[in-house]
Amino acid sequence: MASQPTAVRRRGGVPALFLATALWGVTFTVIGGAVQGRDTGDLLIFLTLRFSLATLAFLPWLPAILRQARGRGAAPWIDAAKVGVLLFASFLLQTLGLVHTTPSRSAFVTSLSVLFVPFIAAWLARRKPSRLHLYASLLALAGLAVVLAPDGRPEPNLGDWLTFACAVVFAFEIVVLEGAAARSPLGILALGQIATVALLAGLCLPFCGVSPADLATSVTGDGWPELLPAVAVTGVLCTTVALGLVTWGQARLRAETVAILFALEPLWAALFEWLWTGSGLTPIQWFGGALVIVGGAMSAQLFEGKGDGKWTDKAPKGLQSLNGVYVRSDGKAAAAGMGGTVLERSGGAWSELPLPNSDADWHGAWLDKDGDIWVVGGNLGSITAMDDGAVLRYGP
Repeated sequence: MASQPTAVRRRGGVPALFLATALWGVTFTVIGGAVQGRDTGDLLIFLTLRFSLATLAFLPWLPAILRQARGRGAAPWIDAAKVGVLLFASFLLQTLGLVHTTPSRSAFVTSLSVLFVPFIAAWLARRKPSRLHLYASLLALAGLAVVLAPDGRPEPNLGDWLTFACAVVFAFEIVVLEGAAARSPLGILALGQIATVALLAGLCLPFCGVSPADLATSVTGDGWPELLPAVAVTGVLCTTVALGLVTWGQARLRAETVAILFALEPLWAALFEWLWTGSGLTPIQWFGGALVIVGGAMSAQLFEGKGDGKWTDKAPKGLQSLNGVYVRSDGKAAAAGMGGTVLERSGGAWSELPLPNSDADWHGAWLDKDGDIWVVGGNLGSITAMDDGAVLRYGP
């Protein structure tokens, strides 16, 4: 029988993602302080420098990424460019929004992108979204209303609307990235999309009246002392380092744990705004923010139907992202999903199985005639191991 996942594989995953979400949270305050009072040309200068620096920071991993690209042609880089276009649009909208709204409000509005994803995926697949996603979205929207209107009078500003548009575009980016990740190595996608953002931001500079002389003046810090520190923090720490921490930590944790840790990002943003500026959310706005997070972290479901038109959720609590299920004629079944999740149905109840390789993301499950469970998948949590497929058998 398969052995328990070792504690060594999981050790350090929580601190890694904890630090990554903290780094993401600090970006709202850092960027907000750097772009206040700046025009669109200045914002494009910031994005160009930030993502150019983040691209250069990938140089140590470039040989491994180029090895992944051998024999694959241009297709993976085209996938990365498509994702990068959406990522550029979302970051531009978010940065423009931070000129007009507070970091904490921006963070909570941006977090709505997680809720938009299932609706966009359902729309693209021409099917109805689940009732759970509908309830979760209503809960999160109620929380957002409290964050934006604690006194009961909804008064979203221009920055809130720009950030809302950012969340919608970012949700499309997540959906497109999911499809691209099924075809292309993650290392190529990570480097390609970041480089695409840098390129698009740079190409837009002349259209906003930014000359090479203006760019050089900005880089020297003359008249914009906040620029270079913000570029260094967001380009290296909050982009490249945070991505590395997420890649390393997510491979060591369950999917539900990852979702909970990711939900901390807007709370970090509100905390850093308070520490940096002395202002932030009121107690009622913190309550609304908690509703946004709870709505975004609601779990997936596993339904069983008896043939009478009634369906019952049988999933153990806290599960997310199940990808495949197989049911035999005798009622025994297996299911598999992200983060190493494998479930067995016996006696009418589902239970989670202890398996090795807990960092693998399983895409399908099957039961043979002897009752052994087979799962197939791969490692989606590593920049350099996207090609490492895995097949496991659970049985005597």
